[in-house]
Amino acid sequence: PLPVRNILPSIILASPSPPSCSSSFLALGPRLSTRNFSRNDCPMSAPASGPRPLVILLLVNGLSPADLSSVVSSLKEASKSISTHARRQFYWSSYITITSAVAKFSDKDDRLFGLIKYLRHDKDDDDGVVKFEEFTKNQRGLVNAGAGNTHTMLGKKFRVMVDEEGEAPGAKEYLMAWFDEDAAAAYNDITSNSECIAIDAEKGVYVLTKNKRKLCRGAPSVKNLAGLLEFVSSLSPNSPLQSISWNGNRPPTTNSFNVVLSGTGWNNAILKDLPETIGHVNSTSVDEIYDTYCTRKNLSLIGEAEALLSKMMADHGKGSTNMDVYAGSMKDLAIARRNALLKKVYISSSKKKFIESVRAEGDVEEMYLIEDRKTPGKFEEYGSVVFETFYKLDITIYG
Repeated sequence: PLPVRNILPSIILASPSPPSCSSSFLALGPRLSTRNFSRNDCPMSAPASGPRPLVILLLVNGLSPADLSSVVSSLKEASKSISTHARRQFYWSSYITITSAVAKFSDKDDRLFGLIKYLRHDKDDDDGVVKFEEFTKNQRGLVNAGAGNTHTMLGKKFRVMVDEEGEAPGAKEYLMAWFDEDAAAAYNDITSNSECIAIDAEKGVYVLTKNKRKLCRGAPSVKNLAGLLEFVSSLSPNSPLQSISWNGNRPPTTNSFNVVLSGTGWNNAILKDLPETIGHVNSTSVDEIYDTYCTRKNLSLIGEAEALLSKMMADHGKGSTNMDVYAGSMKDLAIARRNALLKKVYISSSKKKFIESVRAEGDVEEMYLIEDRKTPGKFEEYGSVVFETFYKLDITIYG
């Protein structure tokens, strides 16, 4: 294998403040997280479903199995610096399992392009499971798009061949790594999170999530709110908005919550009367921009859920027993799902058992996760679950 030199930073065991997605939290090594991730796709979605949680995620772009094994061996060696013996043993055995599985993913001379997932319970008698998800043509294009500061994939990239300064000039092959809860969060962000359309007055228009970002066009030349609104209305799929979707070419469309102005370059004439359909964050941090988007999306979803609640109460007021909107009962929700009656559901992210079951089975096409508010509203008062069926019915006869 090619020599692995100067690619392993110090393992981060704790962080005094939540680090940026685009910087050190992607360091090769597990850490104790100080960050609480949402169980929605904002900022990142729920842990991998199934009997074992996702604890290590490797994005491999062009490394041979031999090179990858060398990197994993170096990870194993670096895990000696973890402070607790139990955690050292956990990661030591994890890397052994990954190393033994790597050779099965490809012929020894082939290069690997894909996501390696290591799923394992935190106990001694579980060796874990290694899964390899090979990139499609679209995904390979995505992870190779851009260069340097314009690279679509955000975060630290580790190269196999580096010079004395630790740089890898011209090298396209790289590895990215996430650990513990960051692994599950990053996997869902990369593969399924919805996109924010961020407009920076100085840098341009971006489509982004926590771990992906693409510059779509240069900065707009607008001086007032009317000019901004005209500019936003001109943003269309592929003209200039581009796709960063993991599953095909799916450029976003502007809506009532996904456009966010970012940075300090916006004048007060624009910001003072900014409509609710456009957000603003006084930062260029991808994390902060996406968090702003997530807050806006959450409020929009709550609005949709509460509109359904109003419809339900109106039907109930008419004395109807056949209804197509129900709320508050996880039992009724389970009945609707079991009988293939469930059209869509708005549900609190705290209902983890149901959410993980749906993600494992993939049998509910529209499931919207909502973060409960500190000050409860109608959605929370009705049990933080509202669902719609395909047609009006009496759910009690299906019990």
